[in-house]
Parts: sequence; structure tokens; C-alpha cells
Amino acid sequence: MTLDCDLQQLFIGDVTPTVMSYSQNPNGPWSPIQIIPTQNPYGYDSCLSSYIYKNGSFIGLFESDNGFYIEYADDWKDNSTYKYHFINDMPPVGEDPYIWVDLSNNVVHAIFHGGGWDNPWGYHAFSTNNGRRFEGFDTNVHAYEGFTEYDDGTNFTFARCERPHLIMDDDGYTPLALSNAVQPGGQSLDYSFTLIRP
Repeated sequence: MTLDCDLQQLFIGDVTPTVMSYSQNPNGPWSPIQIIPTQNPYGYDSCLSSYIYKNGSFIGLFESDNGFYIEYADDWKDNSTYKYHFINDMPPVGEDPYIWVDLSNNVVHAIFHGGGWDNPWGYHAFSTNNGRRFEGFDTNVHAYEGFTEYDDGTNFTFARCERPHLIMDDDGYTPLALSNAVQPGGQSLDYSFTLIRP
């Protein structure tokens, strides 16, 4: 579905669908807004993370109220080609998925925030069959922690480490650093900032 409206018209009440618009230049012109099909009974944004292959096909990972879904498209610019299915082997733990593909071995990786105020860490899972099945997920194994040590020798443990993203090397698939939105003080001190750690 392509929409001829601005973004503000899409967000009515609590309904905030996952949408996309693209451009070759930050100043535009921008494509018409498209709603991305997701399984989301409450209408909130699905935190879709995506990877676009050189041939224009797409793989994505998104969250819903009952867990995670993998999404595929033959053409990332055409939302009518998007299809998704539930991932049975990843329990509904965590949120804010980030997906990338290691092109050296065609392994699809995902990291995500642990979720909740008591879980300032992240998890990792991987797929050797293009997302049809994910392995390696273990709630006892953390991909990253809330504890951070700074260059000057000081350290801090953050209350939340959300929205994980990776900064990649020039090859596009070797992680160099982790970026998170972090909160230092829990619910009463809810300001956040971006933290980058090697």
C-alpha cells in the first residue's frame, strides 16, 4: 500500500504502523510513504530491522506481542513482495532487534535488548538457513552488558542498554563497535544518550 499523505496523518491515537520512505539524498525527493506489512495486533511500530542484499532482495526481523518474526521481500522497494513468518525457536524475550548478514559465510545474525528495567543487557542469535531457523539463543548468555569501562579507567553500569546497532568494518559484516541508547538512572532518571563501545 502506498499512501499519499504526510507521516502525521498516519499516527492516529495509539496506531503507529511500520512505514518506509526512501531517497538517494537526505534533502529529497522522497518516495511515497509505504506501510510495511507486519504482524502487530496493537498497531504500534514493530521495530523492524532490515538488511538489503545487492540484488535488491530484503530480509528483516521484527517484534510483536508474542515474539519475533522474520520478513522477506523480493524487492525492498515494493511492499507487495513482503512476506513474514513467526520464528518458533526464539522465545518472546527482549526487544529492539538488529539484524545483519555475514556475507563471508551467509550467516544471518541478530542482537536485541534484553527488555525491561531489570535487564540492561542484550542477546544474540544466528541462522545458517537465511532466517528459517535461529540458533544460539540462551537467556544465560549475554551479547553485551550494562557495565561499561571508559578509556580513563572509570566505569558505570547503566540501568538500560536499548536499541542495539553495530558499526561495521569496511567489508560490511565485521562488527567494530556496538551502539546503544543507554539510561544511567532507572525509571526516575529516564534521560538517555548514545553510547558506543568497541
